[in-house]
Amino acid sequence: LFEAAAAYVDRLPRATIEGFVEYLEQQEIPQDSAPVTDPGEAVTICSAHAAAGREWDTVAVAAVQEGIWPNLRPRGTLLGVEDLVDLLAGVGGSGEKVSRAAPLLAEERRLLLVACSRACRSLLVTAVESVTGDQDLVPSRFLADMDGEAADGQPGRIPPPVDPGRALAMHALIAELRAAACDPETAPERRLRAARQLARLAEAGVRGAHPDDWYGTAELSSTNPLWDSEDGAISLSPSTVDQLKTCPLRWALERHGGGDGENPHALKGNLVHTLVQALAGQVSEDQVKQALAKAWKKVDPTARDGENWHSRAELRRTETMVDTFLAWLRNTRDELTAIGVEVPVD
Repeated sequence: LFEAAAAYVDRLPRATIEGFVEYLEQQEIPQDSAPVTDPGEAVTICSAHAAAGREWDTVAVAAVQEGIWPNLRPRGTLLGVEDLVDLLAGVGGSGEKVSRAAPLLAEERRLLLVACSRACRSLLVTAVESVTGDQDLVPSRFLADMDGEAADGQPGRIPPPVDPGRALAMHALIAELRAAACDPETAPERRLRAARQLARLAEAGVRGAHPDDWYGTAELSSTNPLWDSEDGAISLSPSTVDQLKTCPLRWALERHGGGDGENPHALKGNLVHTLVQALAGQVSEDQVKQALAKAWKKVDPTARDGENWHSRAELRRTETMVDTFLAWLRNTRDELTAIGVEVPVD
């Protein structure tokens, strides 16, 4: 649809949306926007399963990494038919929980061999290894199986990973210079050279080079406590407890206005909760609908011009949530009393 709209606008730059809809409705044979490509000059990108039964002169098998090849995450059908098949094949005794790791590993190995065997002339297999110890970047165990010379006790053809050195990125250079300039155990001459290079970068306006931009070097802006409650109690919700465990500093900063702004979806969700609470407090349905229309212009700034179709659709969707709650209330309860919101529990 987007391709058809782009082609239509290219031909008729001042066309309207109504004209485009009419153009689509009048088509008897839909326009084929697929490019005409010579099969002999094209590169086929497909999965290993789709490559079965086909062949090419050159085949590249990319990202042969642990976690990707082999992918040993459990998978199967709802009724566990694969376990039944293993049981009937004599894998494991009756009543014994059959492990799927070994069959999955064998299946992944066969799949890699299928992909590699599609090459008639040359085969390229790629993998990367992190020099920083990142466990997510580990070459697959299958690479050793493919290196026939290494299997015979001879040096393999697959070279060991080489440290590429510092990345050609400005932030990596600044980090290395800062580490050298601030490390008291670094040789004084090296520290002086790093400080001079940082000064050159700072003079050129490179962000992060000047010490004023470094974290932890500024004086404390305030020594007042973050909370001034008399009993020292801090209210927590389940979501904030999870965030507190993940990163306490982020929790404290966002608690005091350090966020990027309210998520519009969260704002709309909070609005629906407030409206539902008002309905449970015996506020009339008409009053709630009026309050929703009034609050919507603040929740969604694009609604102020009244022409934004997406905003109108979201408003109708929110109204449907309120109507659904009212229907549930009428069908299941004679009345609903709001006891409180986020009532403290022990």
